[in-house]
Amino acid sequence: MPRAGSYSDGSCLQSAGFSSVMETCVLSSTSKCVSALQAAESEATFLP
Repeated sequence: MPRAGSYSDGSCLQSAGFSSVMETCVLSSTSKCVSALQAAESEATFLP
């Protein structure tokens, strides 16, 4: 999986594992969802 911010078009959501975060939040507990979100945020690069 590419690292966050590696797309020149700024699609950092995909590279931060957005689909796996959504899957975790839909299928797992709230605490697992929060952990997945925090992990994705720590890897994400937000482009100006």
